[in-house]
Amino acid sequence: MSFGKIVIIGGVEAVLDAEHRAELDAFATTVVTVPRGSDPVGELADAEAVVLAFAVPFGRKEIDAAPRLRHLQVASTAFDVVDADYARARGITVRTLPDYTTEPVAQFVLATMLEQASGLPEGRRLRSEGNLFPLAYPARQFRGSRVAVVGLGTIGTRVAQMAQGLGAEVHYWSRHRKDTSDFHYQELDALLAEADFVSVNLALTDQTRNILHADRIATLPTGTVLVCTAPLALLDLAALRERTNTGELRAILNHATAETISYFEDSSGFIYPPVVYLSPQAHLTMQNQILNGLRSSADEMP
Repeated sequence: MSFGKIVIIGGVEAVLDAEHRAELDAFATTVVTVPRGSDPVGELADAEAVVLAFAVPFGRKEIDAAPRLRHLQVASTAFDVVDADYARARGITVRTLPDYTTEPVAQFVLATMLEQASGLPEGRRLRSEGNLFPLAYPARQFRGSRVAVVGLGTIGTRVAQMAQGLGAEVHYWSRHRKDTSDFHYQELDALLAEADFVSVNLALTDQTRNILHADRIATLPTGTVLVCTAPLALLDLAALRERTNTGELRAILNHATAETISYFEDSSGFIYPPVVYLSPQAHLTMQNQILNGLRSSADEMP
């Protein structure tokens, strides 16, 4: 079976190689692309499948505009800007890309923690100024440090495993306490108050929005390195900026927009621009999962 029309929104077609794009085209009589930021409603009336790029909103307005929609593919792990519950209530199959970037995201978290622990940014600055005296380079030992993992899902678990493998003491908080003896569970407030490094890996829901609010950010010890690869709506950015601006905290924030970067640009903390974790392995997995999802839904169509 195949679809009559597939609408691709937000640029997913740009990350498909020729082989996978040809296979996607073969699933439908018509394939239409809508650029990120454009209103897709005009293309949805006869759409039977929609493929969304990361962070492309798709709510009730769009779902109601697509009465023939049967398959909604979100080409990312996160889907907080998609009204998945409403879509499912309308009988639409909703699929995401679970776990496809677990390894590169966890690798990024550990790389940035080690970069900060090793004092590489400051060391590069000192070296560029001609200071070649190695004891001037600020560093700390990662082994024996306390790593706080906020959200022990697939990515959080992999971060915890990597950190523990390098000798860190790993503690975690998750919305649902895990049946594991590998890592130490702590209530969130106590977890943050004792952390050397924090990795935030939560999905954004009504319950987790602003979960790292101002009071919790205030309890982070001076010198803490916070790495957030999850949606920034989990954090009170104003409170975080206040502490990074004084140099008390260092923040590495992914999912950062140009506006967020501008907000932090005069801070003496650290902020990274958006990072794409599309390793060759993740890229292939992403493409295969998109196609497998379309194939499965097409096979189930009457």
